[in-house]
Amino acid sequence: MHRYHECKSLPEKGITIIYSNEFLSDDKHVWNMIVERTAEEADLEENHYLEEVGDTIWQTIVEIYCCPFCGDSLSTSKRQVMSADIVHYDNWHSCYGSKL
Repeated sequence: MHRYHECKSLPEKGITIIYSNEFLSDDKHVWNMIVERTAEEADLEENHYLEEVGDTIWQTIVEIYCCPFCGDSLSTSKRQVMSADIVHYDNWHSCYGSKL
């Protein structure tokens, strides 16, 4: 099950807020903010690993509990947040993950 958070303050490009269990190591559904940089025409000329406009250059996924753009609470959980997960993908060749 996926749900997307949409608000007027959310940038049109590069950021997605999604409720899913696919991105972080746990098997639970959580709200994730995905920040990514995609290739543009100039990037294709500078990097021979990129094949098409729109290819992901890097992507960072952060577990969140409220929207950083509009302030709406996304989680119905009342528990105190002790730590959150973060994962960074760089050109899809590597993955870094940690607890904040």
